[in-house]
Amino acid sequence: HWERAGMLWLVLGCVALAEATSLVLKQVVDRARPPGAVLQGLLDPGFPSGHTARVTALLVLVLAWWVPRGRWATIGAIVVIPALAVGVARMIVGAHYPSDVVGGWLVGIGATSLVLLAVGRLGGRSIPEVVR
Repeated sequence: HWERAGMLWLVLGCVALAEATSLVLKQVVDRARPPGAVLQGLLDPGFPSGHTARVTALLVLVLAWWVPRGRWATIGAIVVIPALAVGVARMIVGAHYPSDVVGGWLVGIGATSLVLLAVGRLGGRSIPEVVR
């Protein structure tokens, strides 16, 4: 049961750090969203895309889970395609500029990388061992 609970905390940590980082960056950068976003009631700053950051953080964790197991064939379908799809969808609906989405991808990658690095250092294990 500890492994499941540990994995749950790992997922929550990655997504929470991505969300917190996105919220702070939105306030610091304070860039307006595209004009169409106002019609959707989106009045908060747009950079970076929080949706993209959260999904990317989760998918990078999935990537860390699958790569050490040699399952490269599934990575494109499980990680890259959904992360790209969320980002593109946020642009298509007019909620974000392309740079907002790229910022979201970077925040998600960074958040999960930091959490995995911290867990690995605290536990004295390497990153692949953390997610096994």
